[in-house]
Amino acid sequence: MGVALALAGTSPIPLAASAEAAADSVLDFCENKADGNYWNPEGLETYIACSNQLAYVMPCPAGLLYDMTVGRPWGECMLPRNVDFEAYAEYLAEYESNNS
Repeated sequence: MGVALALAGTSPIPLAASAEAAADSVLDFCENKADGNYWNPEGLETYIACSNQLAYVMPCPAGLLYDMTVGRPWGECMLPRNVDFEAYAEYLAEYESNNS
């Protein structure tokens, strides 16, 4: 499994072993998932892009939050007032029950 971080305007950068503690929740995130973008259980300021079973944490531009219910399978970053927080809460509950 691979994990990467990306900064706005840059390509994803694979995480070094020293950053593993910060990325534990995404190490296996894309295992058995279709390519596409997914909500990050750690917050809406970023999303997880899955490609060939590898996870990449991608940031939204400043002031925007990610919503995967729009434009599936890619979703989009949008103004907070347009994000489906109810769907995100349901996603988190399901994610936590499957990963506890």
